[in-house]
Amino acid sequence: EGIGNEAVYNQGFNLVHFLADNWGEEILNRITDRLRSPTTFNFYQAVSAETGLSKHQFHTIWRDSLEQAYGKILADSTVTPLHFIQKQGATNSQPRWAAGDSILGFIGNAGQSYMSLTSLYLKHGDAKPEELTPGAEGFDWSPDGKRVVISHKNFYDGGLVAPPAMRVSTLPGSPIQHDPENLKHQQNCERCQFALTGSRFNDLFIRSIHPDSVEKQITFGERAKNPAWAPTGDKIVYVTLHDGTNNLKLVYPQYPDSTEILTHFSPGTQVFSPRWVDSTHIVFDYVTDYNRDIGIIDILAKKSGEGSEQSIKPKSLLENRWDERDPYPVNDSILVYSHDKTGVFNIYQRNLKTGAEVALSHVVGGAFQPELKKDDLVYSLYDSLGFNIAQLGQDEFFNDSLPEFFSRHLPRRDWSSHTTSLASEPYATRYGPMFILPRLQIDIDQSKHKTIVKPGFFFFSNEILDNYLLMGGADVGLNKDLDLFLLAEYRGFLPTLSLEVYHMARNTVEELNYQNYPSPSTNIKFRLTQATLKASVIIPENHHLDVDVTTGIYNTFINDHIIQRHNDIPLSVPGLDYDYFKGIDWGLHYQLAGLAVRQERSINPSGSQLDVSFRDNYHNFMSNFGYREDTGTWGEIYSLFHYQRLDIKHFYGKRLSENSKAVVSLNTEMTVIPHNGLDDFFYDFAGGLPGLRGYPFYGLSGTRKAVMTGTLRFPVLRNLYKPIAQYALQDVYLGIVGQIGSAWIGNSDASFSSVSDFNHSVWNDLDNSKWLKDVGLELRLAGFSFYGYPTAIEFAGYYGFDPLSITTTETTYQYGQDVRYYWRVLFGFE
Repeated sequence: EGIGNEAVYNQGFNLVHFLADNWGEEILNRITDRLRSPTTFNFYQAVSAETGLSKHQFHTIWRDSLEQAYGKILADSTVTPLHFIQKQGATNSQPRWAAGDSILGFIGNAGQSYMSLTSLYLKHGDAKPEELTPGAEGFDWSPDGKRVVISHKNFYDGGLVAPPAMRVSTLPGSPIQHDPENLKHQQNCERCQFALTGSRFNDLFIRSIHPDSVEKQITFGERAKNPAWAPTGDKIVYVTLHDGTNNLKLVYPQYPDSTEILTHFSPGTQVFSPRWVDSTHIVFDYVTDYNRDIGIIDILAKKSGEGSEQSIKPKSLLENRWDERDPYPVNDSILVYSHDKTGVFNIYQRNLKTGAEVALSHVVGGAFQPELKKDDLVYSLYDSLGFNIAQLGQDEFFNDSLPEFFSRHLPRRDWSSHTTSLASEPYATRYGPMFILPRLQIDIDQSKHKTIVKPGFFFFSNEILDNYLLMGGADVGLNKDLDLFLLAEYRGFLPTLSLEVYHMARNTVEELNYQNYPSPSTNIKFRLTQATLKASVIIPENHHLDVDVTTGIYNTFINDHIIQRHNDIPLSVPGLDYDYFKGIDWGLHYQLAGLAVRQERSINPSGSQLDVSFRDNYHNFMSNFGYREDTGTWGEIYSLFHYQRLDIKHFYGKRLSENSKAVVSLNTEMTVIPHNGLDDFFYDFAGGLPGLRGYPFYGLSGTRKAVMTGTLRFPVLRNLYKPIAQYALQDVYLGIVGQIGSAWIGNSDASFSSVSDFNHSVWNDLDNSKWLKDVGLELRLAGFSFYGYPTAIEFAGYYGFDPLSITTTETTYQYGQDVRYYWRVLFGFE
């Protein structure tokens, strides 16, 4: 939330300069080395060790240096007065007036947590800005001011495209020729919108400024941004991206997909803000090696090159050691733009014929993206609040040269010793290095008052373009407890394929029950092996579908032991190794994701999300030992349980107001297992952390489950960034939670044959359920460990209102009407 990477550009870079200026450049390497040490928990600890200053002393000296530098500007009585048009949001940019100067459009992110979540806003006179197009990243007005061309992301999968011969161009010498018979097809050109790959490209869309108007897409898969509509209205110039290089292209709005390349820059060139000088000339800013410069192109100039590389060579207008950007041509001789020759970006006006230049603004932070309305100037102002839209009257123009405040500019580098051309070759899979990380797992067995420490390691490797991922881990305890896992994921096909394999072993000492014999103690080992093969696909925009097959074996090994009754001869009982569960199942999982993209979406989500899971299970569960006719041997006798399971989860959260950080939410979970003759080994459970937290996990079980959780969660402290050893605390939230739910065994097997039969079979057996209620408080702490690892800490206490009795073969347990406590530490909140 806030200004994001802009804080790095400003405070971060300034801090690096401050360290190097006062302690020499070598201190940067020494601080980096100290940060690698396992005994260095935070940045200030490393800085203090190298500078000899405490955290507060260092921060005070740095702050004083900044105040002294900016004090020079603030002391100047001619600093530009600030008249804000738009201050809501951290980024407001690209202010542009419609024809007639009555409506101001701009790109902003009011109400959003991230600078990238922008929309197109229109402001009529003194009225409050109104959002026109969510997701817009760039725009321009049509010459008559009735329509806008917008750049925003859209799902694109190649789709259906009219061949080049059917495209239309009015540009002289264009290879795209008129084809009147196909104009109707061109005007209705559409591409496939059902893009299974999930690729999202910036493209151009045209719409009227009426709120209910429909967009018309005019480019497809172009990675288009920063459009500018020609004053003649028949063409639009925009910036496109291909293979890491920007270029300028034209599109004709009356003929969708009728694009034409204008430039063919050298690899790596970046182009930003084209603007029309007249109907044939375009100015733009670009960067090749260092700072931005300003160029101009005549679209009627003769093209050079061959084939697809035919292009027009632009001319340089302004090229200096400092940064020149955001050109706004008043006419063919007057150019308004922004540059940082003095160390602070300001708006300047230059006479291109005489070279005379004056500053129009004199700001402290930075002035960008100028736009003139008659004699007034609107621009994007950068200050401590972010980027805001400000206005400056002609009588307030600075109209003079500015003194230099910060003299640093990027030095020129000589790259002549580097290879400038490399042989191209087809892309092939590039295997990344294998990384190994230490791992320490601690298991606490409260029933036996034992703590088991298991050292181990993680390993992982991925391909350079993330086409595959290989990850695994292992740990082992002194008691021979073992954990192994392997995850392999491949993204080269339309569905993402993954394989997960797990093996766990647990060793314990238990008493065995023998009829007419005292209970001996012996070592018992439990082993679980499971593998899952899964295919996943994302269907834009927010649909996720998984299909998987899972197989598993659960095993028990009882060690040799001795039984003895009174003074009888001891009997040696040999060990027994058996599989008590063998199963295979397959399932479908569908998710409709609609959670709001906010900074708080982990600690306090809003929006909605639906998860539906169906599984078909073929599970063999051991019922006895005996003679097996199929093998002619003694061994395990299994009962086959073929059953289905349906799980439905839905979350809905709503902020109390548009700008509120408090969220009220309702989470509903339901499980239906239609097979009521199922062994209780396969029952679902409705207590503990996944369910009713005022009751134990195994206290509620059955073939049906329903749990509803209502929560009001709000911030207590935000944006703290308080270091505590290696942990930096960022946010603290408190939640008030109420729950109601139950798990029960149905009266009859549920039927999936129809919706009505399903509803009847489920709701008809609710009289078997006992609904329990609890209430709780949750304290959530969000932050980071070791600079970059998200760390979510949660403490919770729940009180169960209703009594619950659980009777076993030996005793009866009473639950409810007491407080149960939970805490957990994870990478994120569930």
